[in-house]
Amino acid sequence: MNNNSIFTLSETILTRNSKFGILLILEPPSLLCNFIFVFYLIIDHNLRVAIHHHVILALLIVSLLTNLIEIPRILHYLRIGIVTPQTTMSCLMWQWCDYLLYGQANVLMLWASFERHILVFHSHFVSTTRGRLFIHYLPLFLIIIYLILFYTIVILIYPCKRNFDFELPLCGQPCFTDYSILSLYDLFIHSWLPTFFIAILSVSLVVRVINRKRTLLQQDIPWRKHRRMILQLLSISCLYLICMGPYTLIQVIDLLVGLPDGAEYIKNVYFFYVYWLLTLLLPYTCIGCLPEVTNKIKRRIRSWINRTNIITPSLFT
Repeated sequence: MNNNSIFTLSETILTRNSKFGILLILEPPSLLCNFIFVFYLIIDHNLRVAIHHHVILALLIVSLLTNLIEIPRILHYLRIGIVTPQTTMSCLMWQWCDYLLYGQANVLMLWASFERHILVFHSHFVSTTRGRLFIHYLPLFLIIIYLILFYTIVILIYPCKRNFDFELPLCGQPCFTDYSILSLYDLFIHSWLPTFFIAILSVSLVVRVINRKRTLLQQDIPWRKHRRMILQLLSISCLYLICMGPYTLIQVIDLLVGLPDGAEYIKNVYFFYVYWLLTLLLPYTCIGCLPEVTNKIKRRIRSWINRTNIITPSLFT
């Protein structure tokens, strides 16, 4: 069954306007919040050198790029119902940006889930410069470079027949998805497996913490120090699984046994947009799981208010 044709038949002005309204309301405060978190995590030395913040910073940068590049395009599409400008380069760049940022978010979230086990239970692995280089920095670098190269090759370079549909978001699917091996590799490695292992690793982290704290060896780990780091991961992974879990599950079912018309409708008209919703909600989640940043922002606001209260009366004396 052709997903593009189903998408065209299912979408209506009402469904477009409802999604447009939700994304438009969430976008401005999310973008501001996203920028502030990225700004503080980069310029503040204490936050910048804390290695448990690095993968969160990478996720926030991916979210920021999505909110700056992808959200305005999808809002424009939802408002008028067609893609503009209707050019090959515009469609290719939209497909490349969307697939790249979506893949980066999935794989970086998977690495964040795995790395938390290292930082909590095997922190000695990253206690040296060499350890941090090979176990912390190198995986982050390789994830980013690998996904840039992969999507550049399969979307921009791979020779296949491109049939753009300007009535669909992203002008339809990239032509590499017509080839089952490439399409399945992309789905399994960059979407389905990350979602599955994020759930497994998040649950196993909680189980390992509970089991370790019950044993006589509980004193070998500074739990108070790592508690915030664990809650940070669980907050973001819960958001990720709530948004991406149902979409991944329905994709798997569609591949294995197919979907009834009602489920196909929900998949194409609503679940297709969950990644963009995820990137808009991520900065809000970070308000609670990055108290180091939110406390600095609160102090800055209080300082600004106090300064304003001191200066304002003097204008009338």
